[in-house]
Amino acid sequence: MAKPHQGWTPHFQWRLFQRDGVYYADGRSNQPDLGKHSLATRIKSEATGRLKLLDHRMALANGFIAEPAPQATTPEISIEAGWKEYLEHCKRPRVMGGKSENTVKRYRAVGDKFTQFCHERNILVWRAVTKTIVEAYGRHLNSLDYAQRTLSLELHLIQHIVHWFIDEKRLPEEQRMKLGLKKLTGTDTYCYSREEVEAILKLCQATSELEWMYPLLATLAMTGMRIGEAIQLRHSDIEWEPRPMIKIADEGASQRKAKMKSARQTKGKRARSVPIHPELQEILKQLPRHRDGFVFHGPRGGRLKADTARVILKRDVLEPLVERFPTQEGDIGFIHGRFHSFRHYFVSQCSAAGASEGQIKDWVGHQDSEMVALYRHQFDDANQERMKSIQFTSA
Repeated sequence: MAKPHQGWTPHFQWRLFQRDGVYYADGRSNQPDLGKHSLATRIKSEATGRLKLLDHRMALANGFIAEPAPQATTPEISIEAGWKEYLEHCKRPRVMGGKSENTVKRYRAVGDKFTQFCHERNILVWRAVTKTIVEAYGRHLNSLDYAQRTLSLELHLIQHIVHWFIDEKRLPEEQRMKLGLKKLTGTDTYCYSREEVEAILKLCQATSELEWMYPLLATLAMTGMRIGEAIQLRHSDIEWEPRPMIKIADEGASQRKAKMKSARQTKGKRARSVPIHPELQEILKQLPRHRDGFVFHGPRGGRLKADTARVILKRDVLEPLVERFPTQEGDIGFIHGRFHSFRHYFVSQCSAAGASEGQIKDWVGHQDSEMVALYRHQFDDANQERMKSIQFTSA
């Protein structure tokens, strides 16, 4: 069998060999694995020519080079300029469909990654961003162990930008693509048990360095609030009369708040109210009022930062309790819990206590929620009783 020949192909390394006189190309040593291919000839000169064509075809299929762009009838849009323009488009007023500041920041990070990917493959303009290139980017992210939801978000975003330029008549209609991405269902977010939440809260109460975290975690567990919403919670959002209630504000439409750069926005872009549990009432009433008006503060009394709180939750709260709540190898368990796990805990406990699906959706701010449905089915007494009534064996 012949050894690979350097210089025959510009993109990949191939091992050229014969079997029963027919030439084959073996590309399994490449990344990605390109498999074995028959070159359907016994003549070496023909085999080398066909190998070059195979190499080019595989480079196209795997996004290492771009397909030749059709003759441009509109000015070319560079990858960088296109992202910048789209991000500016996302910053338009909310009533016109603009995105939140956090969403724009997330999109910018996607743009940085995709731009680097394109430059490494000499893809410089959006006209060269074909379905093949987008799929190659997806495989690239997968090889780096990005989560499937990250792949879904980034590929949908790139597809959307291409279609946006098409709708603006700045890319040809034939560049429109169907990626066939599957809707992802389920979640790998860990849901704390009641025993685990009680242990977490007791640890915070008993540790002077963690006392500041106790009311924060209790609020997350008893309201289903997101950490970002809790950080922005103000004392003016808490109503004690006529009924104790927390208002989770969405101020995206407030021009005055926008000018002061203090407008708060929820992920679902909808304000909501959550009744305050009697146990939580006692905790919140004991909190001192700060001049800045915010309810929760960091370990040194300053503004609470999500990243700081996440590190402390994992290092100083969860890890000391790991031996008490061990996680089996290969499972998602207590040690994988995060702030969002308290939101799942809230939904699970509300479902177990018989709260309706509509009530829970209102409290957590979901119009349609797989998470709510998951725990509703888990604690559905009718389902449990029906299963008990089914006889699977004669015993």
